[in-house]
Amino acid sequence: NNGIPANSRAFDCSGLVTYTLMKLGLLTYDTTADGLYKRCKPITKKELEKGDLCFKVKNDHASHVGVYIGDNKIVEAYGRDKGVCISELTSTFNKFGIYPKFI
Repeated sequence: NNGIPANSRAFDCSGLVTYTLMKLGLLTYDTTADGLYKRCKPITKKELEKGDLCFKVKNDHASHVGVYIGDNKIVEAYGRDKGVCISELTSTFNKFGIYPKFI
């Protein structure tokens, strides 16, 4: 379902990123924020470039993902409650990565 609840037209965080990667031909299956995190090449916050993924990670488990768009901002999704939005890259995002096909 690409993170889209069956009864709505909203993305959750991993659904938005998974949908985008599938449209680009870089992913062929639905996955979670943690699944995306585990596939990425780790980078530092200083190395972030547009299109890199930003994660909220605790105990080596990613619970949220957003896409860096530059100027310390990310695109992220919160389902029907907030939808897709542009947000500041806050300190709660503590791990960063490049998705494999972009390496």
